[in-house]
Amino acid sequence: MQHGRSVVTEPLHGKSTGLIVIAMAVPITAADGTILGTMIGVINLEQPNFLDEISTAKYGLTGDFVLTAPVSRITIASSDRRRTPSPVPSRASTRSTTATSRASKARGSR
Repeated sequence: MQHGRSVVTEPLHGKSTGLIVIAMAVPITAADGTILGTMIGVINLEQPNFLDEISTAKYGLTGDFVLTAPVSRITIASSDRRRTPSPVPSRASTRSTTATSRASKARGSR
């Protein structure tokens, strides 16, 4: 946790299980702002969880909801079950994709 702020990770493979998870950490602070501890949680995206509420939601008669990770654009939850969970790339392929994306944007901005 950096600078006493809450953190929510991108989807990643759990080290011990290999399952797709999202980790969260929130500081526990005293009234004066001193950090006393950290509350940590993990959501297993491959098991039922609170994000399943999205799967039953609709926008109007035919619309769907999609929750994506902001950096990797991986689909985390959706009311269209065919979209979730999308595969989580390995660290190596994520770096490669990010580098390719940056290079493509640089070429496109000329």
